[in-house]
Amino acid sequence: DLPRHDCLKVVSVCYQPLQTELGRRTVTMEKVKEYDDRKRDEYLEGTWVNGPQSAEKVANIRERLIEAAKKKPGYEEKAAWRKQKRKETKEAKKRAKLEGADQGVNSKSPNSNDDSE
Repeated sequence: DLPRHDCLKVVSVCYQPLQTELGRRTVTMEKVKEYDDRKRDEYLEGTWVNGPQSAEKVANIRERLIEAAKKKPGYEEKAAWRKQKRKETKEAKKRAKLEGADQGVNSKSPNSNDDSE
């Protein structure tokens, strides 16, 4: 169910499968007429083919995906592992940045012109 709007025309839809039961779509739309503030309610009514159910389905997709993932075996272990890896990566980047800053302060570049000599 794609969103629709009287002022927009669908140019292309590209689907990218991410998992067996999950994917995402990129929708490109072209503006075909100017937006009219007086028709706001009319626009909202016609946005979803299946009405408010579609809008609610789209709005809550992230929460539904997280809930579904939590039901899979090994979710907690994988989540803890990913959290630890993110922490390690963040710390490694921080150390590298600090080491790079220390090297820049403690060494001169060979092309520097220091008139104090």
